Amino acid sequence: MTDMRIHISNIIDNLQLVADLGCAVTSLFVRGSEGVRIKATERPSTVNTIAPLRRVSDSADENDDREVYECFASCQKIIGAQEKQRGRFCYVTYAYPVGRGTPYAVITRDIPVGLSRELGTLEEMYVLLSGRLLETICRDVLRDAVTYQPFSTTHASSDGLFCLDGTRGFSYAGPNCARILGSDCSVDADQMLARSSDYDKGITSVLAGAGCFARDIEIGQSIYYVRALPLEPGALVLFDDVTEVRERERDLRVKEATIREVHHRVKNNLQTIESLLRMQMRRTNSDEVRLACAEAVSRIGAMAVAHDMLSYSQDEHIDVIPMTRTIAEQIRSGLVGAGSSLVLEVEGEAGFFDARGAMSLALAIAELVHNAIEHGLKGYTEGTVAIRYVRSAHELHVVVEDDGCGLPSDFSFEGRSSMGILLVQTMIEDDLAGTLRVIPSSFGRGTAFELEIPLPQT
Repeated sequence: MTDMRIHISNIIDNLQLVADLGCAVTSLFVRGSEGVRIKATERPSTVNTIAPLRRVSDSADENDDREVYECFASCQKIIGAQEKQRGRFCYVTYAYPVGRGTPYAVITRDIPVGLSRELGTLEEMYVLLSGRLLETICRDVLRDAVTYQPFSTTHASSDGLFCLDGTRGFSYAGPNCARILGSDCSVDADQMLARSSDYDKGITSVLAGAGCFARDIEIGQSIYYVRALPLEPGALVLFDDVTEVRERERDLRVKEATIREVHHRVKNNLQTIESLLRMQMRRTNSDEVRLACAEAVSRIGAMAVAHDMLSYSQDEHIDVIPMTRTIAEQIRSGLVGAGSSLVLEVEGEAGFFDARGAMSLALAIAELVHNAIEHGLKGYTEGTVAIRYVRSAHELHVVVEDDGCGLPSDFSFEGRSSMGILLVQTMIEDDLAGTLRVIPSSFGRGTAFELEIPLPQT
């Protein structure tokens, strides 16, 4: 038995296709506890239509939409007996019941009167095809013949279009078929596409009633995107030459893979440098050198984490929360060991940053966490470092705080600052156009830095 919700959703997904083929405003009406309402409506994108566009959620008027109510009552297709007028143009409403037996929805098409005179014989043929397709859609969910999932597609004016009857006879071909086929226009589109065994099997499956078919078909040096829908009997086939599009997509995938490989190699190189610095730390007797190397390791490690995450990203964007957790854990492990009682808290919602923004934020967070552990909690056997995020529509608000000894009483951004603070200022204020300031810690003691970073507006 057809699931009503899946069926209605599938109709909505294919409503634009029906509107474009039928050269008519096409609407879906559903009946509920509050009466009959418009669930969806689409205006054809291929031609200018004279019928008014209905508004979603509006109630159906029993006088203006009498075809809808008659269709619900009779369970039959209704062709409006009364012409409706808009300016000097007239149109007639066709109503189709949705579902087997008692309809749970109705689809309407507002078709201009005298279509062949106003729009031409081509559009008139498309209206007939869309009516056949609509009857198929009204009966049941359109499903993919292979996956059996709900199927949907659209029709662009550049598509080739042809119809087959139940015995695979070539019954109609749109004017774009010859243009798309080029030098092979001496044969019909079905014969040409049948050179591909994938198409041959797919269209056979559609004609047998198994469902719909959509796939890229390679013929010679060309790639065609082919979609076939059942018409009971027969099939409607849409196709387009997408060779250039697929070549651009392939080039883009190669570039993306190359960029991800570069990020992966940069990460490996940074880890090598990090290992060399750790070796230097173990070999030196100077506390000053050891401290400088530890700071460098934290910064290089943060960049390595960002590059590692970018190597797995499909769009050069990084999820900030996992990046922050990895960096913070990495710094804690390097400074106090994994078995330390020091608590790290990463809370809130931060979303995604692009590669440049993520790299700057990673360095700033690494520096603040490093300072909190190295200086704020120095000498403490236990303590907490918290990184809290709050994201709004316009900015990302970040607080990095600890419950340690706090800043020196004479601390000032304007005064003599350490290399670490200068780095954080540069990353936040210069690279990310944000602000950095010291605020009271929510722990009642210790240090809290607040970062406010504006987000790009789309």
